[in-house]
Amino acid sequence: MDLFKKYPTDIFPFEVSGSSSTFTDGAVFTLSDTIVTDDLDEPYETGDVVVTTTDTSVKFTVISDQYFDGPGSTIEFSIVETDGEWVLRKTASAVNANSGAAFGAEWAAEQTWNVQSDHFKDVVAEHGGH
Repeated sequence: MDLFKKYPTDIFPFEVSGSSSTFTDGAVFTLSDTIVTDDLDEPYETGDVVVTTTDTSVKFTVISDQYFDGPGSTIEFSIVETDGEWVLRKTASAVNANSGAAFGAEWAAEQTWNVQSDHFKDVVAEHGGH
């Protein structure tokens, strides 16, 4: 999980900027152009989140009103052991989701997750980790 926290701009397939260059507890980040498609440019693709971290997880809580998920929505990435292997798990909870974004949310989330997963594998391969 240390690599996930240390290299956010290398892992996420959208712009990640904030009060820190790494995911640290209490840091605020702006996530921009978060819907991974070439033909969509909606105002709800950018939002602010506050980060909560543990040794095995990074959790984002939405704090802005304009994002596709409302304030209080969360997404957590954690390292868990499954059948003797370590995997990255994603858990999300949406509050007052934008109805326009919700229409294709499952497909868009899958596309984003697949790209993010590949990027994370690349970071692990380049920088090491267990």
